[in-house]
Amino acid sequence: MVYAAEIFQKVYELLRQEPLWGPVAVVLPTMAFAGFWFGRFFPRSRSRFVTGASEEFGKTGPSPHELLLQRQLDEARAREANDNMLREAILSDESDLWRVYEPRPPEGYSPPVNVSRPKIIVVANNKGGVGKTTLTAALATYFERKKQKRVLLIDLDYQGSLTNWMIKAAGIHIPPDQSYRLAHANGLVDGGARRHWVAESLRNKKNAEGFATTQLVTADYSLTKHETKLMLDWLLQGGTPDIRFNVAEALLGRHVQDQDRGFDIVLIDAPPRLTTGAVGALVAATHLLVPTILDPLSAETVGSFLKQVWALRTRFNPGLELAGVVATMTTARPIGQPLKGAELDARAIATKGMEEWKAPTHMFKSDIQDIAAIRKRSGLFNPYFSEDDKVGPMFDAIGDELCERIGLSTLTDDTRTDPRETLKTGTHR
Repeated sequence: MVYAAEIFQKVYELLRQEPLWGPVAVVLPTMAFAGFWFGRFFPRSRSRFVTGASEEFGKTGPSPHELLLQRQLDEARAREANDNMLREAILSDESDLWRVYEPRPPEGYSPPVNVSRPKIIVVANNKGGVGKTTLTAALATYFERKKQKRVLLIDLDYQGSLTNWMIKAAGIHIPPDQSYRLAHANGLVDGGARRHWVAESLRNKKNAEGFATTQLVTADYSLTKHETKLMLDWLLQGGTPDIRFNVAEALLGRHVQDQDRGFDIVLIDAPPRLTTGAVGALVAATHLLVPTILDPLSAETVGSFLKQVWALRTRFNPGLELAGVVATMTTARPIGQPLKGAELDARAIATKGMEEWKAPTHMFKSDIQDIAAIRKRSGLFNPYFSEDDKVGPMFDAIGDELCERIGLSTLTDDTRTDPRETLKTGTHR
């Protein structure tokens, strides 16, 4: 109170001096206004400061609210990292996309090479138009007619070329109201075939180009939409369930592996891309067979394709073996006559590209020539039964060399009664 009285006394003395009335009249209201606003905010700011200091002083750990914020921040960062990873994978090599997530094989799963009774051969190349379907169809005929093997053909190309070819060649009619019979591959790639196995029998004793035991898993244009949806769902769900093992699970099941009712050889016609089905086939296969045209552009893709498959092999199917690279659509010439000129140079390019496969490789000595009779039958009839007499022996030479590569005897297997006695081997239409 003493100090307040002294202050008021000094103010009173100042006010008695007339020259100071003007400045004081301005200063005092200004100070009063400033004090008013300062007084409004200073206590609140000070309160926050004091309260925060007190809380910090007595703090034993983060509050629940802080923990929630931190968790949300961590989740946001994880989503951002995952999105960046997916974006980089999609924009880069196709095999990178399929290696984004770590493998999640089914419980008790073993690589096909260790447990599969039949040989599972995928015929694949990332370049289209190299004769994959022609080779697959001819090998199916070779294994049934020459080796007395029960063959399972699988069409995983959404264009359905193998499906249309073999259905027509066997003289089988599928009515429009049964179009689902042309899309059995959908159930193979989505895992449905594990529970409900479906395949079309190509049996037709009335047709000289039909089969007795060979069956076909069909494909049509609905496969591409089905595969894309599966892939996107798999990516969005963090890689679960692991659709990359669906084909392998189905082919390692009893429908294929059974000694009495299963198959001896599985031939898979893969599309010219690493689709959901193609990746599933590579995970399921025991052997890879790569057809290629002997021109520089096609031959150069052999190395890049084998590099992609090797990356997938390392992660998902370490037992996958390269049966070899087969030259297709080569210049027509007498069987046994060697290649010449540009084709020989392209063969050397393909052979060099095989170095991307960090395991034993093989370039087939036999090749498939570009013969008019084969082109004429394309999409309509079985190429094995071409009117040209050298076509059958040409495919047989490929088949014999393949048998050596995959560990099958080149001699006819007579241990099982051949149910096709009524079929005349090599009979033409």
